[in-house]
Amino acid sequence: MRKSVIAISIAAVAIVLSGCAPSTPTPGDASTPGAPPETVDLTVGVLPAAELAALQLGIDQGFFEEEGLNITPQVGAAAATLIPALVSGELDMMWSSPVATVNGLVKGLPLKVLAPGAATGENCAIIVAEGSDISSLEDLQGKRIGVPALGSLADYSVRGAFAEADLDPAGWEPVEIGFPDVAGALAADRIDAAVVVEPFLTMNSDAGASAVTYPFMDINDGEPLQATEWITTTQFADANPDVVERFTRAVAKSNEYASTHEDEARTAVGELLTQVDPAVIQKMALPTWQAEFDVEDYQTVIDLLVDYGGLTGAPDAVDVVPAQ
Repeated sequence: MRKSVIAISIAAVAIVLSGCAPSTPTPGDASTPGAPPETVDLTVGVLPAAELAALQLGIDQGFFEEEGLNITPQVGAAAATLIPALVSGELDMMWSSPVATVNGLVKGLPLKVLAPGAATGENCAIIVAEGSDISSLEDLQGKRIGVPALGSLADYSVRGAFAEADLDPAGWEPVEIGFPDVAGALAADRIDAAVVVEPFLTMNSDAGASAVTYPFMDINDGEPLQATEWITTTQFADANPDVVERFTRAVAKSNEYASTHEDEARTAVGELLTQVDPAVIQKMALPTWQAEFDVEDYQTVIDLLVDYGGLTGAPDAVDVVPAQ
């Protein structure tokens, strides 16, 4: 069985990003018509998440190799922790979220959005324990709802979902709790509900929990919301426009392939999340992958940051997302 190049990194007990910045990639020789692009080594920051199955499939299918790109993933814990490595030059590109990217832009960081990552829909839900009498957003008013981090997109999506239902966006108590700890917190009555993503959604459902609603879809007219992306720095993009173009093309091919080959996508997820029961992988809801950005989705996230995160000086989505 082939090994996932990303899973190999995830299996490490501790992952330390290299302290040496990689050499500046060399674009392919444009002076020779028809010549294959010169191979460029790229170090990309990633997270241990099912959404990265598209990258794995793109590597497996040779989409990056066709563009003359040799991808080396470096795994981090969160986008916010990877951004400093990107800005310092330790990473060439990275997987991010609009929350981390826009907050960085507002702080003056030289970030540039390149390509869409994945959209979140039925793979993220607000769940309650078996036997709970909570069955709607209205029932969640005044309740303790677990979120992975205060000020996260999960947090803001709940507030947005409340607002969409004409409820007070602040009419609930957020409790910071990690996805792996949700089941125990529900059982111990430390929370009344929680936001969880796959594979934790299926794992909790198998244990009797039920989904009340899907907050990312609640704030996006019932459709999955583009919630991740690939970014680089403006310096890298300006110095290597050809490499950026090649990377963007390979990502688009990878996303399209993942969206149309569900069985292979599930296999890739299993290779990424090696500690998850294969039976869970086979029935969990997958993210969706798109080849192009949805500017309205991006603006929705920015509006959440402004409305509920108190962000000032936020850019408009059309000024952040690359022209299609």
